[in-house]
Amino acid sequence: MTDLFVLTADTDTLAVMNAVLARPADLGIRPITFEVDRHFGRDPGVMKDGPELVRMRASKAKFDKVVLLCDYRGSGWERRRTPEDCERRLQERLDGVTWRDNSRAIVVVPELETWLCQDLPAVARYLGVNEAGLSSLSDPTERIERSFFHSRLRRKPRPKDFEEVARRADVTLWRRDPAFDGLVTTLQAWFQVTA
Repeated sequence: MTDLFVLTADTDTLAVMNAVLARPADLGIRPITFEVDRHFGRDPGVMKDGPELVRMRASKAKFDKVVLLCDYRGSGWERRRTPEDCERRLQERLDGVTWRDNSRAIVVVPELETWLCQDLPAVARYLGVNEAGLSSLSDPTERIERSFFHSRLRRKPRPKDFEEVARRADVTLWRRDPAFDGLVTTLQAWFQVTA
């Protein structure tokens, strides 16, 4: 049986999760087997039918635990629901499709780039720039995109870039973000290190 199935909203998050889950010691968990997939409907798709898609893609005979992960920004729910309400509703639906006590819905506010911005030195090292040269914009997505455009790469970040930054990042700094902290706390409860 595979320990964990993660359904993400896009390839950037898929790449980050593959990199982060490959670092069990840094997360404070035992090594796990995992599969990460993405919803082709992106964030709105996860909100619309993510839990139901998990039921179809991740049988309980194949996976022990499930994480459903999406961004708040771009979900289509920003004006109607709080992030906490979105997360609660997704979790209720996961519970309703037989994943009660074995799943966790996580909504990142505003989006995944928030995690990368928790450790700007890792981004700067990857881009080959001085950390002081990273944009001072407060919006994490704009900050990351502008930093990539003003680096040697001179383009928007790609999933492979997100993966490489996630490999280098200090995940203890990422835990300053409530969504990432919630993810790590859940993983530590599920996959405890045994002596």
